[in-house]
Amino acid sequence: MVAKNTFNNEKLKYSPGIPFTMTYKTRKQMLQDGWDKIFIRRTYDLLGEDKYPTSWNQSFAKSQIVPVMKLINGKDIRTVVAQDLASSFLDHVITFERLKRQTMFETGCGTGLVLNQNMVKLYEALDEKRQLGWKLGEGNGKAYDSKLEKYAAEAMTAL
Repeated sequence: MVAKNTFNNEKLKYSPGIPFTMTYKTRKQMLQDGWDKIFIRRTYDLLGEDKYPTSWNQSFAKSQIVPVMKLINGKDIRTVVAQDLASSFLDHVITFERLKRQTMFETGCGTGLVLNQNMVKLYEALDEKRQLGWKLGEGNGKAYDSKLEKYAAEAMTAL
């Protein structure tokens, strides 16, 4: 279950965010009261309905010791911006699923460990095609990006 596995990546010592900060100091406390089950059920409901909840964000000063003279001299106060846990959790589930999706067999590209573990299949398939007389090409993406006109990137973004 993708939603259950996503909780393995949650930082339980962090603040649970809006609207839970009045009741709980950490995400761990919140999950001990059963909120993980509610988030999992709600995530599946939202995915099934193809809906995204309203996202709430909060910002606060980062807990750190800064000498007062640095602040007087204009040092910026470091801040944390945190998304609410409900929509953040849904984002994690969607991202986790997308990153683990095995599309490299159809597209020839992918990300993360899944790509690394499965590249041998892609290379074997390409080698079979080469042995059949197929012409394989290669390109330099870095050189392409550095020579691409600015308007081309803007056009692709607009599309």
